[in-house]
Amino acid sequence: SLESIPISAIKNGFATNTIGLQCSGNSLSVYANGKAMMHPRLNVPIVVNDNTLMDGTVGVGVMSFSTGKSYVEFINVSTNQPQ
Repeated sequence: SLESIPISAIKNGFATNTIGLQCSGNSLSVYANGKAMMHPRLNVPIVVNDNTLMDGTVGVGVMSFSTGKSYVEFINVSTNQPQ
């Protein structure tokens, strides 16, 4: 697993972000605001490879690594099956 590190493509504060995930085979690519999320130290796209999860459901969650309250609003969540 990846350690918790800030990603510059994600806007902080009250800004709106568009987050995307793309699954291709056993690889999951992560996008923020139309750009591939890059590992800040390695400068490579963040891609998670997993050979154990073959199917299942989709969920969305948010967490904060700081103390205090975080306010999050999901305006739209959608999934698309590959064609």
